Amino acid sequence: MRASNRRGLARFLPLDQLSMGRNSQVREAPKSVETREGGNRPMRVCILNEFFFPDMMGGTGMVLSDLARLLHDRHGVRVDVWTSGNSYRGGEESYPPFEDWNGIQIRRLRIRPVERSRTRERMVVNLWFALKVMLRLILRHPYDCVLVSTAPPSLPLAAWFLRKVFGIPYLYVIYDLEPDRAVALQVASAQNRFVRIAKVLQRAWLKGAARVVAIGRCMRDHLVEQYGLEPDSVHVLEIGANPEAISPRPRDNAVRRRFAPEGGFLVVNSGNFARYHDFDAVLDAAKELRDKAPDVRFLLVGNGVKEQHVRERVRNERIDNVTVEQFLPAEEYVDLLAAADVCLVTLEQGMVGLCVPSKFYSILSAGRPTLAMMDERCEVARVIREEDCGEVVPPASASGLAETILRLRNEPERLSAMGANARRALEERFSYEAVAERLYRILALEARVPSVELPRAAL
Repeated sequence: MRASNRRGLARFLPLDQLSMGRNSQVREAPKSVETREGGNRPMRVCILNEFFFPDMMGGTGMVLSDLARLLHDRHGVRVDVWTSGNSYRGGEESYPPFEDWNGIQIRRLRIRPVERSRTRERMVVNLWFALKVMLRLILRHPYDCVLVSTAPPSLPLAAWFLRKVFGIPYLYVIYDLEPDRAVALQVASAQNRFVRIAKVLQRAWLKGAARVVAIGRCMRDHLVEQYGLEPDSVHVLEIGANPEAISPRPRDNAVRRRFAPEGGFLVVNSGNFARYHDFDAVLDAAKELRDKAPDVRFLLVGNGVKEQHVRERVRNERIDNVTVEQFLPAEEYVDLLAAADVCLVTLEQGMVGLCVPSKFYSILSAGRPTLAMMDERCEVARVIREEDCGEVVPPASASGLAETILRLRNEPERLSAMGANARRALEERFSYEAVAERLYRILALEARVPSVELPRAAL
C-alpha cells in the first residue's frame, strides 16, 4: 500500500494513542533565540525516532510528533526529523522519503520491515537503521541539539557518534529501558553475552548524553541507581495527552451498550497486550467475580504477544464475563474510555522504573478513574496517590483487584470524584502543551538560550 492511502489507515490507531492531526497547528510568531554561535535565529533540533508523523500507530511516534508540532509552532524551534519509511503495524504501508509537515522537515530512510517476534533479525535491522542515520548525519549536521529516543534501542548510537565527532549534544529520551526490561521479564539472561554488550552500550549512551529524559520518577531513580548517572543530569518528562483530542463524554454510548449489560459495571483495559502487562491476574479476578457479581464485565481491547494466551484462557476456562476485542477504529476510542466505569493499567512484578504505560494519560484526559495493579513505586501509582484519581492494588493480586472492583461498584460518587480529579490532573500537569513547555526548557539548557529561566521545580 502506498502513501496515498495513509488517511484510510489512520482510522485504526491504537487505543491509547490519538494525535493532533496533519493540519493541526497552534502557531504563534516564531521566537528568535541566541544560540552558542551567537546571533538571533531559531533553535535547530534534530529528532531521531523509528516512527513519526503521519504514522501515529506507535506510542513514541505519536508523542514525539505532537511535541515536535508544539515546539515548532509555539516556541519557534526549527525541527528536522530522521525516521524510517515503515509503518509501526508492519505490512506494505510505506511513506515517501521526504515530507514538509507545515515547516517540519521529515526525512525517511528505507529499512526492511521485520515482525516483532523475530527478535534477532530485528536487532540486526535496527542496528542497520542506526548506522544509516549516522551516515546521513555525518553529511548533514547543522543542529544545536539532537533528540533521540529508545525506538529502536540501537538508535542512540547515531547521536552518540555525532557528539563524539562533531560535539553536537544530544537529549536521550528513555521510553523503554533495555536490556534491563528484557532481563526483568526473563526474556533474556543477565549473563548472556549480547545482553552484557547491550548493557555496556546503554551505559555509554547514557553517560554521553548532555541530558537524559526519563518518562517517570521511578525510571529516573533506576537510571541513577543502576547506571550511576548524576541526579541533576536526569530530567522527568511525562508522556502526557492531548486534552482536546480526548475529553470527558457521557458514559451511555454505543460502546457501553454493546459490551455492558444495562445497569452493569464495565472495567476496560485498552492497549497492547505486552509482556510487561499482567493479564493472568486480571483473568483470575474476573473468574472470582463471575458468579459473585455477574453484572461486572471486563472489556480487554488490543493485541500483542499475550493476546493469544488471553483468548485461550477466556475460552478454555469459560470466563464469560470477559470480552477480548481487537483495536477499535480511532473514532470509537474516546467513546470506549467514556463507556468505562473504571480503566485498568497493569504491570508485571519487577517493572518498577522500566516502563510507564502511556495509556494512563489518555485515561486521565477522558476523566475516568484508573485501577492500577502494580508496585506502589511506579510512576502511575504515584500520580494516582498524588491526585486521588484512582486506586492502586499490589502487583499480581487477583483477590485485591476483585475486592477493589466490588467496592468501587458500590461507590458511584467516589468514582465520579476520582474521574474529575483525573481530568484536572491532565489539564494542570500532563497536557501536551505543558509537556512541550518543559521539553523546550530542557532543550534550552543545551542551546544556551539566556532568556529562558529554568527553575529546578520545572524540570
